Formats: sequence, C-alpha cells, structure tokens
Amino acid sequence: MSILVMGATGTVGRSLVAKLAASGESVKALTRDAGRDLGFPPGVEVREGDFRKPESMREALRGIERAYLLADPDVAHSVVAQLREAGVKRLVTLASAMLDERDDQGNVVNVIESAVQGSGADWTVLRPRAFANNALDWWAPTIRAERAVYWVYPGASLSPIHEADVAAVAAAALTQDGHAGKTYPLTGPESLTQAEQVRIIGEVIGADIAFHELSKEQARHVLTSQHIPEMIVDRLLNMLEPMVETEAPVQPTVEQVTGRPARTFREWVSDNADAFR
Repeated sequence: MSILVMGATGTVGRSLVAKLAASGESVKALTRDAGRDLGFPPGVEVREGDFRKPESMREALRGIERAYLLADPDVAHSVVAQLREAGVKRLVTLASAMLDERDDQGNVVNVIESAVQGSGADWTVLRPRAFANNALDWWAPTIRAERAVYWVYPGASLSPIHEADVAAVAAAALTQDGHAGKTYPLTGPESLTQAEQVRIIGEVIGADIAFHELSKEQARHVLTSQHIPEMIVDRLLNMLEPMVETEAPVQPTVEQVTGRPARTFREWVSDNADAFR
C-alpha cells in the first residue's frame, strides 16, 4: 500500500511521514524539490510536485493508493481531479475553519471538504480547531527577544492541539478501516485562555513573560504587516473575540481514534521549548 503525504515538510505532514514510516508503511513524501535532503526517515521516497500546481503532480501520483491531501483552496478541485485520475482510493485531508463560508441557505461549506467529499474516493476530513504551534508564530519572537507577548484577547479560551496528535489521527484514517465518510473535530484535552498558555510557556522555560494586550485594530495591523491575507486575519480575530470568558470545546476524538489521550499544551511547549528561549 503506497501512501502519498502532501505538504510533507509542513508541521503536520512531517509528523505524519515519520509516524507512517515508523509503522512500516510505504510512504512517499511530496515536495517541490526532490533533490534536497529534507531529513525524512530512512525508507521514505521523496517525490517532486507542487500541490499548488496540480499539473506538476502527475508523475508523483504514479502507483499511489492513498493520500493525505493538502491543497491550496483555489486549486483544490483540480488537485482532487488529478488524484481521482491516478486511481487514488482513499483521501484524508485537513479542513480549516478559516475557509468556511455560508451558502445561500446559510449552510457552512468548505472548499477543501467539498472537493474531497466529491472525489469518489473513501474520504476522511480532519477539522482541528486551534493548533498549539500557533504560539510559535504569534508569540515566540517577542518571548525570545523581550520575555513579553503583544497580542489580543488574553481571556479568549482555546483548546490547542499538538500537531503530532493530528498526524496520529490522519495515520489511523489512512491505514485503518472504519474512518471513511467521517468528519473528525479535533482539539487538545483542555480549555486554556491565551493568558494561561503564555503562563505555561513561562513555567516551562523558567521565565516571567508579560502579556501586553493589543486592541483588535492593533492586532490586525501586526498580522497584515506579516503578509497574512486580510480575510484570514479578520476571521481569526472574529473567531477569538467571542471566546473571551467562555470555555473552548474539548473533543475526545484523538483518544477515540488513536487509543491514547491527546497531548496537553504543556507537553507541546516542552517539545518546543528551545523555540521560546
């Protein structure tokens, strides 16, 4: 059974490649430059292709039976068409709530989800709510430089998930029966305010970290100056705002699918502590 992992150098993709390889699966890692040493485990075959350019993937899909799909929303349907043409029988994908839209009837639709569900293959959709590793982008630079965080809504609660747990659920859906046609909401095991997350980072690295609250407009300026699309920035801030002084949903999906509890945010910080020091 040949499994292709798209986005293999990304946060979830790299974890997924390692997990599948450790289980003895025949893993193919899709990257844009197959000539580079990307540090994959022994036995992983690197195939060249760009999921943003579906026409570049034809050769990479040769002999592939199952795939972890990562796709640019603008070309998701074209990528799925390539997978269907190649005879891929099972697809697992990540669908971000940042891409959710409302149709004319008020139903939530997601372009990645729709593309996979219309693929004709067995499909599983993973819907993580908040990644723990957002802390690397949002907070790590100023924690390293100033032992401070400049961010919005310290009281907003999230249930951050370790990327290794997302990869573990993806691996199960790719290699085990019983997951076809299912959409899995994924969270970490606890609801934490953003201020609590920053406190935990400080405890793990042995530092006092100040949380300086930004206004919504200040945060919007910071994020757009980092070349994050305005639509994504607005959706992120609008998602955080109603989470102030409420509990974030916590789902048991990771343990139900993998047989082990989801990792805590403190465990994630311990795994990534050097990024904050």
